[in-house]
Amino acid sequence: MTINPELIRDTVARGDAPGVRDLLREATEADRRAGAKALRPLLRDDPGLLERLFSVASMEPLTPENRPADMPDFMAKLFMQIPGAFLIKDHRDTPEGQEHAEIMGLRGSVAFLVAALGLAGGVAEAARLAPPPPRIRPFRLDARNR
Repeated sequence: MTINPELIRDTVARGDAPGVRDLLREATEADRRAGAKALRPLLRDDPGLLERLFSVASMEPLTPENRPADMPDFMAKLFMQIPGAFLIKDHRDTPEGQEHAEIMGLRGSVAFLVAALGLAGGVAEAARLAPPPPRIRPFRLDARNR
C-alpha cells in the first residue's frame, strides 16, 4: 500500500480524523516515511518561508508614491516628517502568506494531529508532535483550596 498525500491533506482539511486513521491503518513504515516527506510543508514550518514572510525586507520607506490610498493627507504628511517612517506590507496578501495561513488553519484540528502522529518517525518524533497532557492540580481538603 502507498499513501496518497493529497488524499490525506484533503481528509485533514475536512477535519475527518477517523478518515485519516483509516488511510494510515495499513501503511508500512516506508509508506509513512514517504508520506511524511511528501507532506513536509503541512507537518513542519519551512524556515525559508517564515523568513520571507516576516523579514525586514518587507518594510520600505513611506513616500508619497507608495502611501496607502486610504491614509488621510494629514496623517501622510505627519508620518513622512518622521525619520525612519516605513510602510509595512502585509504578508497575508501574498500567495505564500495565504498558503501559510491555510496550513496554520489545518494544524489546529484533531485530524491534523492524527495525521502527524500517524506519519511520525518513531516515538520521539510522535512525542514532539503531541500536545502536552493537561496539568491536573491535586485537590486538597484544607485551607489552601479556598
